[in-house]
Amino acid sequence: MPLDLLELAMPIAIRPAVPVTDEELMRFSERNKPYRIERNKEGEITIMTPGGGICGNHEYLIMAAFARWMDAGHQGKPFGPNTGFNLPDGSCLSPDGAWISPDRWNALPHEQQKSFPPLCPDFLVEVAPQPTPTMR
Repeated sequence: MPLDLLELAMPIAIRPAVPVTDEELMRFSERNKPYRIERNKEGEITIMTPGGGICGNHEYLIMAAFARWMDAGHQGKPFGPNTGFNLPDGSCLSPDGAWISPDRWNALPHEQQKSFPPLCPDFLVEVAPQPTPTMR
């Protein structure tokens, strides 16, 4: 019987028997949209629900701020919340907003730019979750 993610409490952590490659992680993420999927430094896969309205609005405001900053003449590459970065500890994480200097970005071969860039962004933003109101 197939696993129905809708019936499970999020986030879900999965520990694969064999570490997944970047290509496998990318394919798994594509097949399981709209869930947000990351790999931590232990190789565990974390599956999270997509953000709600407030989170999505905050992510949009982050991207708008990056756009204004870039329009003011700053160089570099801004990235949205769907970009995974391969970090030195082996994790592949997706901040809600990120920026990389042009020198660091241009030093990456095209294949690394297409996949999960193997670097930590120069600047990143993470939207904090809103507390869930309690029922009284």
